[in-house]
Amino acid sequence: TTQEVYAGVALDAPLTPTFKVYKDIDESDGIYASFALSHTVPNLIRFSEKVNMSLALSAAVGWGDHKNNRFYYAGTDSSGLADLTVSAGLPITIGDHLTIKPGVLYTVLLDHDVRRNMRGAGLDPTNVCPGISFTFSF
Repeated sequence: TTQEVYAGVALDAPLTPTFKVYKDIDESDGIYASFALSHTVPNLIRFSEKVNMSLALSAAVGWGDHKNNRFYYAGTDSSGLADLTVSAGLPITIGDHLTIKPGVLYTVLLDHDVRRNMRGAGLDPTNVCPGISFTFSF
């Protein structure tokens, strides 16, 4: 229910390094920053002239200041590394306009106190999320 503004930069370099900073402007007044690396292996499998599958991999680590971490992780009142996210997807390009991307995302909270608090509340500090996206470009 809160609102954020953010800015980011990505470099057109090997592993496509990306850095983003989010500033909550509503409820937490906190700051969250993430650094990510990603790589795509294009045309991993070519099913036909118009259909191919690639491999997309990424990893990101997030840091939150004490306001961000207190808001999102009850019982935590310090700044520090917040989470690690790793993802893999298999984008399937069909023709010039359609891409179907099945994938999986794994997230783990990094702070020891946050993980302990989550477990104490009966929650799992890790998350696996399978998904699929459809993109039509024109």
